[in-house]
Amino acid sequence: MFYIIGVGLYPKQITLEAKQAIDSCDEVYIDNYTNIFSDGNIKELEEIINKKIIELNRTELEQEQRFIKDKSCLLVIGNALSATTHY
Repeated sequence: MFYIIGVGLYPKQITLEAKQAIDSCDEVYIDNYTNIFSDGNIKELEEIINKKIIELNRTELEQEQRFIKDKSCLLVIGNALSATTHY
């Protein structure tokens, strides 16, 4: 399964349900284009989820889409379904 997961506005806002979905993934990507953390950073989130996060830029998100595959997820800062890139 491929997941699109909203992680909140700072790393410590991640929900237990989101962490469980991330735990089931082999690859974890993050949208590094649409939004930024209001406090904290990606390294802090990596420590919380205990996984390496691969950062994606606008071109990778909108055109390449190599990240959309089974057992992977796209982390989105804030609300995952509010960013136009993810439609």
